[in-house]
Amino acid sequence: GVSDVSTSSARPDVDAVRSWLTQSRLRNQVRREVVGLDRLSGWQINEDSIHPVGASEHPAAAFDVIHVQARCSSREVAEWDQPLIETRGQGLVALIAQRRHGTLRVLLRAAMEPGHFDSVECTATVDCIPQNLRTDAQRAAQPFLERVSGDCDGLIWSVRQSDEGGRFFRDETDYRLVLLDEDEVIETPADFKWVTLDQLFELGAWGNQLTNQLRSIVAWLRLSVES
Repeated sequence: GVSDVSTSSARPDVDAVRSWLTQSRLRNQVRREVVGLDRLSGWQINEDSIHPVGASEHPAAAFDVIHVQARCSSREVAEWDQPLIETRGQGLVALIAQRRHGTLRVLLRAAMEPGHFDSVECTATVDCIPQNLRTDAQRAAQPFLERVSGDCDGLIWSVRQSDEGGRFFRDETDYRLVLLDEDEVIETPADFKWVTLDQLFELGAWGNQLTNQLRSIVAWLRLSVES
């Protein structure tokens, strides 16, 4: 387990981690443009929803945008209309950990996604909806998926959690922590990096460094360490 892991009171050095994250942002620069719905390609605009159309490997094919009319007497207003993201499939977010020379480290991935403030943020080792990995590029971005799936070796905990209901419609994700044996060797591509728990917690104190999914795992790690 991880409950016997202690953290230092000294402020950890995260310069190397932030430099790695900066290099990933330089490799994954994106251009954003605000356009009208009528200019979107690959989407079908209906009265109450927006659906992806075309090739099944379209990156957006993993979700729909739906219209919801909400009513709640205890809120600032009694009812309102809003869009929600309806995900196709159940998510999997797994963090791989390993002790090295007595220090527990976790394996992060620098992930580029359209919704990130600065294009790239740190996420867990695996962060995906497995059934929606359609392209070679999508599968290549999750090289440790098989290692953390199912009844895998080293599974410390697994918990199913619903994601934020103000933006996502009945969205559920399985969160996992997987501990490797000390002598298990895995190759880590350039977009992956080992960090200590102290470094991870320090990164979490900065804005726009960790994804929402990774922050959920960090909360569970803090409970494990402090209990």
